[in-house]
Amino acid sequence: MNFATSNRHQTLAFVAFTAILVLILATLVARDHQNRNDINDLKDHIEELLLLKSQSAIQERDQTNFAALSNLSKNDNDQRQLNPLSTDSFTYAANYGVVGDSIVDDTAALQRAINDAANNDSGGTVILPKGIFLTKSPLIIPGGVTVTGQGYGSSPLAIQFDAGSSVIAYCGTDYAVKFDGHAASLNNVAVYDWRYPVNSECDQMKAQGGVLLDGNGKLLESITMNNVLIYWFMGGTSLTLRARNNGGVAFNNFQNIRVRHAYKGISLEAEEGSFVK
Repeated sequence: MNFATSNRHQTLAFVAFTAILVLILATLVARDHQNRNDINDLKDHIEELLLLKSQSAIQERDQTNFAALSNLSKNDNDQRQLNPLSTDSFTYAANYGVVGDSIVDDTAALQRAINDAANNDSGGTVILPKGIFLTKSPLIIPGGVTVTGQGYGSSPLAIQFDAGSSVIAYCGTDYAVKFDGHAASLNNVAVYDWRYPVNSECDQMKAQGGVLLDGNGKLLESITMNNVLIYWFMGGTSLTLRARNNGGVAFNNFQNIRVRHAYKGISLEAEEGSFVK
């Protein structure tokens, strides 16, 4: 074998060795890249599971707290009379015969609970259990009374009836809820222009509105609404602040008020000589 042939063989061997080395390195790099991808995917999956667990724990805690609050009266039945005023200023609608099945008219029972809370010298808080409370005339909330439910369900844009919500299901032509004094509150409920069963009287009827603050010849101040969904008032106004006959509506507080499906969302109305702020 001459020198040229020997040199050619050495070159081919070197090229083959280099190719094998590159292939091995490429394989190692690919495996490392895949391993990193697998590790990142696993990390993302674990973080997602932890987030879901955290959210679930928060929801379970809140539902447990609300359930304990609304069911307190049931545990104390032996120590309370029907329709009592609690010494802690809590009035439990469950003690007043509310049904919350969307069929039985709960108007009288709910209003009786609210009125009893108003007769408490220190004011009172009416606790609504979960349920769909059919009402056929406006609920009047006097000054100093807070009506608090379990929330309006898990969806921010609709009502999830299976999520432990408290729904005031109004079947009428007036406003579903009316405030009638200072420092009253409505919290953690849905107010619904009820339309079930389909093609029933309630389905054909359209309410004038959802919630009304009516300063008629008087001043309404320090009214609060928090975490309230006002739903399906397609024939009227979801939330109205109205002043007339030299009255006023001012210095009130509204947080997380959601309006969904309405002819008019929020209306501020003041006659001459009256004011809304």
